[in-house]
Amino acid sequence: MMEINREKLERVLHAFHRMTGVRIAVIDATYGEIAGYPAESCALCRRLREKKEILDACVYSDRCAFIQACRSGRQYTYRCHMNMYESVYPVVLRGAVAGYVMIGQFIDEQEREAVYRSAREAVGDVPELRREVDALRALRSDEVASLAYLMAVCAEYLCFSEALTAGRSRKLAGVDAYIRENMKGPLSVSVLAQALGMSRTALYYLIKGESGRSVTDYVNFQRIERAKELLHENAGTEEILSETGMTDANYFGRLFRRYAGCTLRDYRKGVRSGER
Repeated sequence: MMEINREKLERVLHAFHRMTGVRIAVIDATYGEIAGYPAESCALCRRLREKKEILDACVYSDRCAFIQACRSGRQYTYRCHMNMYESVYPVVLRGAVAGYVMIGQFIDEQEREAVYRSAREAVGDVPELRREVDALRALRSDEVASLAYLMAVCAEYLCFSEALTAGRSRKLAGVDAYIRENMKGPLSVSVLAQALGMSRTALYYLIKGESGRSVTDYVNFQRIERAKELLHENAGTEEILSETGMTDANYFGRLFRRYAGCTLRDYRKGVRSGER
């Protein structure tokens, strides 16, 4: 779950649009728009989405982009089925993808006629169509890269300035508490669901909806966060393995590198040198 400081958020969104002429929006982990500037998408997209088949294709295209950005942890720029460009940047809070910053639509100037033809084929020869296509922001390839970079800076600033922060529902806080208190024992999906009085499906949707992670992924993330705390307490590897409920040192090492972005040894060195 993502909490927002709306005043800070709107200030950044307005500034981005004023500088670039491209719409920017913040999307939550369930793909719902939290805020955007301008408030509505471009006139061409609104017209196209009046057709259900185009709306369905747009939703599918966007969700594929969100999934790609979530899996890679990196920005993803793509061209939609109507030949317009969009870009998605994952918002990572407390180690999990909590939502996305999204910009679009913009086009390559050389493809404006192709966009017009696609739109005309989809909705017919509407008098306003040419004006709506001409209103789309056109960029060169080098400008697209610069725009993507500005978007990434905005996304990082939104987190740094705490315009976007990670919130937790009471239910997820209860899950976290149980994991922390029972980390030495088994924490399978079935064990967690039974202990928390939830169905496996309800547990999955709770954790996925608020953290963007699967249940197993979320448990592993919590194990590594606990390992980091123990490293700051100067705990040895055996103690860390015991406290986090891990029995295979090699597997734990791989997990640590995946979630922490460095090896256990390098993280320990960083703690001792004061870099972490």
